[in-house]
Amino acid sequence: FSKTTLPPDTFHLLETTLVTAMGENILHFELNQHHLPRNVTVATPGSERYCSLDWSPILNETTATVECILLLVKDVTETRSIAELQVKHDEEFDIIGRIARIKNSVFADFLRINGSYFGEIEQLCLYPDLPPSASHSVYHDFKERFDRIYQILHTMKGLSRSYDMFELSKALHLAEDVCHSSLQGHGNKSEALANFPNEISGIVAIIGEYKRINFEVLGRNQVSVITIEREYLERSVEE
Repeated sequence: FSKTTLPPDTFHLLETTLVTAMGENILHFELNQHHLPRNVTVATPGSERYCSLDWSPILNETTATVECILLLVKDVTETRSIAELQVKHDEEFDIIGRIARIKNSVFADFLRINGSYFGEIEQLCLYPDLPPSASHSVYHDFKERFDRIYQILHTMKGLSRSYDMFELSKALHLAEDVCHSSLQGHGNKSEALANFPNEISGIVAIIGEYKRINFEVLGRNQVSVITIEREYLERSVEE
């Protein structure tokens, strides 16, 4: 197991389980077999292989005790890759169905509004000295800025839930937790504010995937024919 990625404590439990099972009643093995890993990753030159493990005790016919333990190792790398690809395909197909049920103009506005919100978050985090735009207010201290970011994330979460964009609403909820922790923490507020865009990079990636599906997979254009005021959305979500 020296080439596997098993942590030292797991390897120690494995070794102890095997050693103590020898010469004992099979019940001893059965009570402790949960310490034996069922899957491992093996490092090979240039790649990693995923293997399943099957542990089978062999009994001494005379004493009915464990004489040895047979280990069957199966390389499931290709099978796992196919399974992961199928899961990814199913997830994308589900997203395609949800987006397709939303009118093009409505979903285009959904993407535009989220982009506008992220622009405001970027301004709040990275450019605190810039003058406010027509839609951005002045926030004088870090608490006010984090409060505003939290409000934006909460509004975006409510909006994403209304369109059944579950992946996005979950990621936004986690970002809210990070924002709340930053407000409650006693660390460097300026550093926490500057690093916050890194905390929400996953959200940006999810929205990018929505755009890809909407524009490339579904072949929709990027023209929005309706406009929804942000202030109206924020009031609606809070209500």
